[in-house]
Amino acid sequence: MPCTIKLIDPETGKKKTYRQEKVGGLNLRTGISIKTRAEKGEIDELETLDEMIALIAKVFEGHPVVTEDSIWQLDASDIEDTVADCFWQILGKDPKQMKDLQKRAMEVQMKQAIKELEKMEQA
Repeated sequence: MPCTIKLIDPETGKKKTYRQEKVGGLNLRTGISIKTRAEKGEIDELETLDEMIALIAKVFEGHPVVTEDSIWQLDASDIEDTVADCFWQILGKDPKQMKDLQKRAMEVQMKQAIKELEKMEQA
């Protein structure tokens, strides 16, 4: 399963897409572990991001430009989406589908919260 990430090319200063054709089984296992621990609340948001970035750098070991430092150099407004997209690719998931699922899950949570508030107001 290939994985891509867009980073700033140090030679040109422009964004460039880097591609890793294969993700090893141990990297997949590490990704599943990160996802599971984050969902259970065993690691906080900062630890999750740190571990995701470390994993991405490991997956791209053959690309000297794709390092933890180069990923952290992304603009703050881009880093979460870029890291999440690459992370979902490592797990063999389509990032667009995962964003749609996350959006729907947020909508369901919001509807449930509104219902709870309405019940509290009626009581």
